[in-house]
Amino acid sequence: MKSCSFNELCVPVTICPLFKAYAAQAFKAWPDELQRKAKSNFCNREVVDKATVISVCCPTAINNKECGVQAVNRISKGQVAMVFEYPWMVLLRDVSGNFVCGGTLISRRYVLTAAHCIKTTTSITSVRLGENDINQPIDCNIIDDERDCAPPPQDITVDTPIRHPMHSDRRKKNDIALLRLQRPVEWSHSIRPICLPNGTPEHRMIDPPFFIVTGWGVTENGSAFDVLRYARVPPVTLDNCATSVRSLSATLKLDQSQICAGGVDQVDNCAGDSGGPLQYISNQTSRFYQIGVVSYGVKSCGVQSQPGVYTNVRYFLNWILENVDE
Repeated sequence: MKSCSFNELCVPVTICPLFKAYAAQAFKAWPDELQRKAKSNFCNREVVDKATVISVCCPTAINNKECGVQAVNRISKGQVAMVFEYPWMVLLRDVSGNFVCGGTLISRRYVLTAAHCIKTTTSITSVRLGENDINQPIDCNIIDDERDCAPPPQDITVDTPIRHPMHSDRRKKNDIALLRLQRPVEWSHSIRPICLPNGTPEHRMIDPPFFIVTGWGVTENGSAFDVLRYARVPPVTLDNCATSVRSLSATLKLDQSQICAGGVDQVDNCAGDSGGPLQYISNQTSRFYQIGVVSYGVKSCGVQSQPGVYTNVRYFLNWILENVDE
């Protein structure tokens, strides 16, 4: 069983572009070379709805060698993020020119966000990358009277918004979306992608002691902060989270497509954005992986120690791969 490397995701063989054209045929009928490649890329076998699903390590534009890496010696010690600290953070701009949601860069051409941030196919017109302080044209860290400055942020037009087809705003399910950009971004110390869990069994078993939420506090109602902030939040089980969710609406139900975290006074996803990331640092690679997308939470925003709800990125890896073409 192979352990997938960078720019590979462990996904069902039926959706991997390398093999999907032959997926409807018996495996013995595949070309010999393709059979050998599929066997060498085998990464998981499981039973789903009484059917056996074979997964392979599938090459993708996601999780390149730049992903999830912060610039060296640029880690802040407070809740206000320093320049270069979370280079995958993205701001979404609407038709009125306002920043209305957050997101994360996952490849040169794609941003991951929440479906509820995209009201219509033309509501989000562009994204901003490489930003730290919204009010400053150039962001700099000043350490011992020396300035360490980032390049100007990149504003890139959105080419195609891709909302999950089963998204329900009323039930708050399948709250995930992609934005395809008109042109590829240019990597720098202030603009890099975040890693996604690669779908292998070992990644599914990861249970970090805490998560990190980051953002400017941007929601559909406007911006709360000018400077990027972060907060550490603990994981919360779905069972424990369900009680808090019922205070919002008795019709809301949680399932495995969602994650709960938070319940720490004055933090939670009030420190993040709608559509922004719930992330963790891998002990093995020291890279940041995105495990959730900010979906919804209680209006108290941490005051009453109630958790927020996030879309489970691992649950939607197959959908992401099917919609990211480069």
